[in-house]
Amino acid sequence: ESSNSSSNQRSRLAIILSGIFAAIYLTINLFVIGGDGFVYSLNNNITIPLAIVTTIFAFSFWSLARTGRHSRLLWGGLLAGWGLWTIAEVLWVVYGYLYQDIPYPSPADFFWLVGYLPMGYGLYARIREIPIKPDQTQKVVLWITSVVTVLITTIFILVPIIQANDTSNFLESALNVIYPLVDLVLLIIVFRLAFVYTSGDYGFGWNLMVAGFILHSLSNLAFSYANLYDLYYPDLRVNFISGVATDAP
Repeated sequence: ESSNSSSNQRSRLAIILSGIFAAIYLTINLFVIGGDGFVYSLNNNITIPLAIVTTIFAFSFWSLARTGRHSRLLWGGLLAGWGLWTIAEVLWVVYGYLYQDIPYPSPADFFWLVGYLPMGYGLYARIREIPIKPDQTQKVVLWITSVVTVLITTIFILVPIIQANDTSNFLESALNVIYPLVDLVLLIIVFRLAFVYTSGDYGFGWNLMVAGFILHSLSNLAFSYANLYDLYYPDLRVNFISGVATDAP
């Protein structure tokens, strides 16, 4: 009992500190506190320590999952995916310091795209082995949410990207379409997990991770939209789309 009490206190402390950190970070982006240069630098550099910490936690869970093939697949996939994304984040920052305009495509894009494969497979494997199935109401909500998300992504992101793509540069044109597609697939997989874990500490932890995945995918889709219309830090100036809609999530 004392062990559980201590664990709950640590969990509450972690949640409170994370909430304070998120509120401060969002406020800085919303009101551009410190100026455009500070916010731009903050958003570029803060992802690296967060990605490293996330990968370390994934390794911890993977090493603890000694039993159960599906648990090993889940945390192994998340570990591989987050590890590859961490490498991509580091390369992105390095290229930002070396070049005035970050090359596209770059090696960072390779690690980002490859990271989706183990990440998506691990989450899909978790869905396949879960005995709990959504009830009829949850299925309707899931379908409506998925269809609306697909329609919005297709109308406002995919169709304009395809129309604006330069056919002379096949690789860049392909990446412009592949990125929102893989984010859309990952988002729909995570939507399914949102209806599985509903109660208890275990469910609360999973719901936090599901919320993180949803924010991450929405952030990437916002980046695709912003990049299409040159709204992502135009002239290195912070706006609502670049700061609040893309980087803060």
